[in-house]
Amino acid sequence: MRGVVVHETHDSFQDVVNAQKKIGYGTLEYDLAPATTLSVGGVIQRVDSVINQGLPAYADGRLIDVSRATFIGADWNELVPETNDLFAELEHRLSGGGDLKFAVRRLDRKMLYKVARANSAVDANGDTAIQTGIYTTDRENVSADLYASLPFDLGGRSHHLIVGANWRDQDQRNDSSAFANTATQNVFDPDHAVTEPTLPYIGSDDVKTTQFGGYGQLRLRVLEPLTLVAGGRISWWQSRNRNLTAGTTTADYAVDGQLTPFFAVICDLLEQVSLYASYADIFQPQNAVQASGEQIKPRTGSQYETGIKAEFLNQRVIAQFALFRLEDQNRAIADPNDSLFSVPSGKVRSQGFESEITGMLLPGWNLSAGYTHVDTEYRVGTAAQQGQAFAPFTPRHSANLWTRYRIGNGSLQGLSIGGGLRAVSSFYSQSGGVSPTRFVADAYTLLSAQLGYELNRHWSANLTVSNLLDEKYYEKVSIAARQNFYGEPRSVVLALRARF
Repeated sequence: MRGVVVHETHDSFQDVVNAQKKIGYGTLEYDLAPATTLSVGGVIQRVDSVINQGLPAYADGRLIDVSRATFIGADWNELVPETNDLFAELEHRLSGGGDLKFAVRRLDRKMLYKVARANSAVDANGDTAIQTGIYTTDRENVSADLYASLPFDLGGRSHHLIVGANWRDQDQRNDSSAFANTATQNVFDPDHAVTEPTLPYIGSDDVKTTQFGGYGQLRLRVLEPLTLVAGGRISWWQSRNRNLTAGTTTADYAVDGQLTPFFAVICDLLEQVSLYASYADIFQPQNAVQASGEQIKPRTGSQYETGIKAEFLNQRVIAQFALFRLEDQNRAIADPNDSLFSVPSGKVRSQGFESEITGMLLPGWNLSAGYTHVDTEYRVGTAAQQGQAFAPFTPRHSANLWTRYRIGNGSLQGLSIGGGLRAVSSFYSQSGGVSPTRFVADAYTLLSAQLGYELNRHWSANLTVSNLLDEKYYEKVSIAARQNFYGEPRSVVLALRARF
């Protein structure tokens, strides 16, 4: 039996913004037989926070230059999610090394969203319109999964088979008030005492979704250096959206017997070096809802990846490199006008490569470093979108480095020194038609440092300084109305840990 209770309260570097979180978690395991275990548990989570919808910008694409503490909104802003999660799992371990598992879960989630937020470009005086509104959602989700993991020997080699089936039923109700501009606020001197208007609910909708599917994967070691993997899933999915206010069905969508295959090949060139290539179809039902209340249809497409993975220094260091391409359509992306809702994309492509090295180079010296390059493009979209970047808010170049050295002997034994950086190239968001307006965030590099000390075999302390040079930067940009966010300023965290 295990139990965890968490009570967390924290402020933000932004004025007014804060959050309180309460979590209760517990599990109980019981051996019904030597090879059979029943596990049951649950999680209860309550969060009460002041929501921040970001800063507005100028209509010509310029980002405002204000204090990072600037908050545009009201002191009565609220985001209050409540989660109740119950689960049970029955596992039976087979004599040949495989196992059978059956799991059921019920997840209930409610959310209250009450906000005063920026809703216009900043004018010459620094004023922006303030929009107020309220939105609630109540989601009930029940799911079950049954699968078997079966290793077997054939032709003198070991192979593996996985087969399973799962089911999920979800009912989500959304209620909202009208969202209207009711005040103004100056970004250089914001007054958070915005009058809270009466916000009656005027719209309700209900989204019912049912999914069922079977899946399997066969992993064959056909030759000593060569492994073939083949698998897939067959899915049945139905979604119905009703406008409860008008009493009409706004969407009714079903898919029967959708097959999504997966294939991969792995070749062990050496004991420490492997090449791989994979292909997968994409069929992903989505819970995302548009501002109109209509649920977004499933995301479909295909994904390709190939790469190499190598181990060095007696497996202490792992290096890998991968090329990838993903083409899909109907992906739910954030609604630029309201981050609580989504919109479907056209046909898009994401491709690039990523490299990473992690591990212990020398006794006491750990290193983690990586670099990623990503290009995104609309393959099919509106006339304004065609050929443009699909996700320009994703930096094309990003790199990270972290290194840490621990002194293992001498008078400074137990002391560790670490440091790192995160660097990203410039990125942007754009809105508008044929001649869109771009909101560009400059490239930035963040440095961090850490000093640690092991007091004894049970206690250790770490002092970490993030954004060491106190770089001022935008970590997200969106539209003129709102959703532009500064990154965190320099922070210092002292952590004391105990292990028994």
